[in-house]
Amino acid sequence: MDSSEMHNNVILIYQYTEKEIEGFNKSIDNLVSKLTAALGFSGVALKLIADLPNDGTHFWIRLLSGILLFLSIGSCVAGLWAQDSGAVIRAKALLRKEYPIYYSMTEEQYRLCIIRQWHEHIKSLEDLLDKRRRYLNISIGLLATVGFFYMLGIITSSIR
Repeated sequence: MDSSEMHNNVILIYQYTEKEIEGFNKSIDNLVSKLTAALGFSGVALKLIADLPNDGTHFWIRLLSGILLFLSIGSCVAGLWAQDSGAVIRAKALLRKEYPIYYSMTEEQYRLCIIRQWHEHIKSLEDLLDKRRRYLNISIGLLATVGFFYMLGIITSSIR
């Protein structure tokens, strides 16, 4: 492999890795939006449950729904909690005089150094994405269960 082929391959890997990071960041942003919506819906559901009658049967429905909504809100908050998404080499560090090795590197070596750091960063982004996805799924399951209890409360109210 000659140096021009290596140069082209390094550029290709660099661009691919850059796009991969952009994709992860977009997915994380989408999950944040969904978690925020689930958090808002939990508040609305809390109000709906509070409006159910306060008799014996509905007391248990309200209690169970309240507990599930509390867990749903907790799941959303845990998913939205700020978290470091991994370390990357800052441009400022590459320009420091304390790191003369960076000044003697070729463009390919620079790109490879950055690519290696990005791959570590991608692992952190994957972990963050998985964590937020898990919390969103928990919240959705809890909200669906609350919806079931709410409908049960409406049905029992209309039967009486």
